[in-house]
Amino acid sequence: MFFTSIVLPCTIFAQQKSVELGRAFEESPNFFLSKWDPLQDRLILYRSRWSEISPAIHVFSPDGRTRLLLSPLAGLPDYQYISTMDVAAAPEGGIAIAATLKDAAKHLTDTVLLYDSDGKLSQMWQIAPYHHHAIAVGPDGSVYGFGDRSDLDSTGGVEKHSPLLVHYSKQGKVLQSGLTLDLFPKGLEIVDSGPLSGEHHMFFSSGKLVLYVATTTEVFLFDPELRLIQRIPLSQKIADAVKSAGLSDGQIRRVTFEGNTLILQVMMWSEKRPPITKLLTLDPRTSSCHVVDGNFGDAGRLMQATVQDALFLHVKNDESLALQSYSLPR
Repeated sequence: MFFTSIVLPCTIFAQQKSVELGRAFEESPNFFLSKWDPLQDRLILYRSRWSEISPAIHVFSPDGRTRLLLSPLAGLPDYQYISTMDVAAAPEGGIAIAATLKDAAKHLTDTVLLYDSDGKLSQMWQIAPYHHHAIAVGPDGSVYGFGDRSDLDSTGGVEKHSPLLVHYSKQGKVLQSGLTLDLFPKGLEIVDSGPLSGEHHMFFSSGKLVLYVATTTEVFLFDPELRLIQRIPLSQKIADAVKSAGLSDGQIRRVTFEGNTLILQVMMWSEKRPPITKLLTLDPRTSSCHVVDGNFGDAGRLMQATVQDALFLHVKNDESLALQSYSLPR
């Protein structure tokens, strides 16, 4: 049996450093999603596009320098639209993209696109029947995809053995699959997420594949061969932290993992009070959870964190961006 402890320290955090990035994309609209890849130490901004000349991927190093600026449709003349599901940095400066492409006949093609460090398309895998919502690249360059299938629904059930995780070689061959639907409650939609559940995300850190499944509020830790190391439910942890803050609801915005510590960015709110944003540190080995004092709502979106500091992507009023780091109380 595990016992949850919620500790509320009283030390105030302090900003350490800010790195200016400019705008995510020069062309309007400036809507984008963001991901930090801890294995390659890269910030990736991405969006879906109709235009072959308009960038959809922007990769930064921590010092604010642009490493890649990609317009995927420019190298895909048979397609008119790219829906970018997720991205991941690859070894030697490349990038992997999980995307759905649409051609002039409105036919959809689910793909994984691989680009080298010069931004050239090196491989395009047509991955039907799989449709990946999250993607990660391992230290050896192999690719992991989390998602559903076009020929099956993605609700849980003991009779369902369809895998949600697929491990590909660097050439696109399926090596392993796992995390089958029978591990989840019957009838519960697992893959399709939205504003009420938050976003799935997946990445490599500290030698482990880390998958946050937003629809069930769980973190799964795998080794590189997709052997499950630990399944970590977070719903009760979030509920306890929300209650301790005197609020009624909460949602995880971002999960990071470093060493043996999960750090969660959680938005909390209630009907009569404005929302606040907290950081929670959780040790999966002991199940203890600590709430970092301070409202991080103005800091931005959590990108990466350790028990000592946290890195946020901050959007300014003029739509320019900055990477801001903060020291955390010990």
